[in-house]
Amino acid sequence: MAYPGSRFTKDFDLTVAWFASYLPRSTTSYFMRVDWETVGRCVNRTLHNLEPERSRILDGLVNIGIDETSYKKGHKYITVIVNHDTNTVVWASEDHGKSVLEKFYKQLTPEQLSSFKVVTGDGARWITDCVNEYTPNCARCVDSFHVVELAMAALDEVRKDIWHDAYSEYKQVKKDNPHGKGRPKKDDPEFAIVKAAKAKADEIKGSAYALGTAPVITKAYKRR
Repeated sequence: MAYPGSRFTKDFDLTVAWFASYLPRSTTSYFMRVDWETVGRCVNRTLHNLEPERSRILDGLVNIGIDETSYKKGHKYITVIVNHDTNTVVWASEDHGKSVLEKFYKQLTPEQLSSFKVVTGDGARWITDCVNEYTPNCARCVDSFHVVELAMAALDEVRKDIWHDAYSEYKQVKKDNPHGKGRPKKDDPEFAIVKAAKAKADEIKGSAYALGTAPVITKAYKRR
């Protein structure tokens, strides 16, 4: 027995779809020896069997996460909503922005909207606007991934500022301790001072700043 239009048996289609629900499409494609597009078609054919009442997946949502991601070299976007309590995707749509997210909220019943307690995401204004409009009583948070991302970006700006200061110091030390033509002697004290200043600037330039355990402490480490 096979689904209409399928070259495979129902068991094969169901097996591919089951793998795809737990594994990346590339892994499913490799193990089942079919291409990416075939995996998608298998999932579409078996969707009703795997989730006969898909609308129920939106019942009882309490803590959700909203994010958009790009694909096809950043030319296309997809908006994804996950249930944090089950770590599963509950809704997705092509493109991103307020008009796209509104499609998710507008399909929900008042009872479904009232169950929301926390909505996480990045700092996008369109997410905040939708949360304030449709679920004003729930908490709007920046998720941990974006918190770390923003913190690391801020730390990198600190690193750049420190490197600019160290490099300016190196140029000044070099100007204050000129040497003549030819290779300087190893025990030349002026050369040692210049070399140490350059090494300090180079170490900062080739390093990254990592979040430390203390609230205001950072530590530099060399990239590997």
